[in-house]
Amino acid sequence: QAAVTPDRTTIKADGQDLSHITVELRDKDGNFVQTDDRRVTVTVEGEGRLRGVDNGDVRRDKCAVTNSLDTYFGRALIVVQSTRKAGKIRVNVSVEGVDTPYTVELGTEATATSVSADWIGISMESVTADTPEPL
Repeated sequence: QAAVTPDRTTIKADGQDLSHITVELRDKDGNFVQTDDRRVTVTVEGEGRLRGVDNGDVRRDKCAVTNSLDTYFGRALIVVQSTRKAGKIRVNVSVEGVDTPYTVELGTEATATSVSADWIGISMESVTADTPEPL
């Protein structure tokens, strides 16, 4: 079995925000297992995209921009990025030797795309044409 844990469950729908999902192999008692590496395969649905799967093994010859990778010392890291549309992201994680895939649900929240004068504390009445030009 495995523990599949996101660093957060809500990210900004700005096309740049990320969620890091940790995969850790566990034995039947829930203890961390670092001696038996397994293949992890990831698919993403909804308002997000898979940016990569990594395991920290600097000796590997494969790029991290993949959807499938073996754990390294029992661990892997999945990176998911938001789109610019608010909604839900569903991350499906299959672990070799485990019959049922794991599912992580993330939410994306809309972000403000502009800053209003009220938000930064400027009264538009105080801005006049009589304001002197800088030297």
